[in-house]
Amino acid sequence: MVVNKVLPKTPKLLNEAKGMVTADYQNFLEKDWLTNIRKNHTIEVKEDVLNSVK
Repeated sequence: MVVNKVLPKTPKLLNEAKGMVTADYQNFLEKDWLTNIRKNHTIEVKEDVLNSVK
């Protein structure tokens, strides 16, 4: 491999970073959604049903 020149660091273009941005936003939305669910609802685990699934 021959390197002709080294380019300086530059910000990525949207089309280069779109997948990472989308994944980060989905993670943010999921975390916010779960926080709201836990804040507004009581979580109850029915042990007999859980044990029957195993």
